[in-house]
Amino acid sequence: DGHSVLDAVPADARRGAVTDMHGALLRGEPPVHVDCGIGLVTFTAQRPFHPERLHDALDVLLDGVVRTRGRAWVASQPDVAFWIESAGGGLGIGHAGPWLAAPDGPEWTDVSPERRTLASLRWHPVHGDRAQELVVVTDQTTPDEIDAALRGALLTEAELAAGPEAWARYPDPFGDWHEEPCEDTEPDPARHSAANRKEER
Repeated sequence: DGHSVLDAVPADARRGAVTDMHGALLRGEPPVHVDCGIGLVTFTAQRPFHPERLHDALDVLLDGVVRTRGRAWVASQPDVAFWIESAGGGLGIGHAGPWLAAPDGPEWTDVSPERRTLASLRWHPVHGDRAQELVVVTDQTTPDEIDAALRGALLTEAELAAGPEAWARYPDPFGDWHEEPCEDTEPDPARHSAANRKEER
């Protein structure tokens, strides 16, 4: 029954709750192999997404995907971390607060020990803690297709070399909050505020 299923869940499991948008996305040691069509994709990179190419790539996180969550670094908005989350064929992108390396970022002493540890492990001498980190649970979808679409949205070597001043001029389809599918949708300030409140707790 339902109680026996819940009893089998470890006490320290996340149970679907987002307690810290800058914390670890996975707990324990989840399997990464495909089982009965269900797979787990972890995508990481230390260069920003091009905003328009990321927008075009988001469709790959809708069809055949059970769940997506994670942080993104978008070139046109370099000081704020984006939070990407999807379920049930819908996807939302909101702000998760500034990166530690941002000019108005929080002090190290004001964030959780977990966030400090994760930032230290991936700290870049120029970009600091800015990075891509997404976890995607798939159902009958090829993990390689997801990885290829997301990697194709990253800045090229030439774009990366152009620097932040050039990145700031990129057309940006993302506001404070963005939803997919995006046809006939308007930004929802309440949902954006809720996303920020999660970071503040």
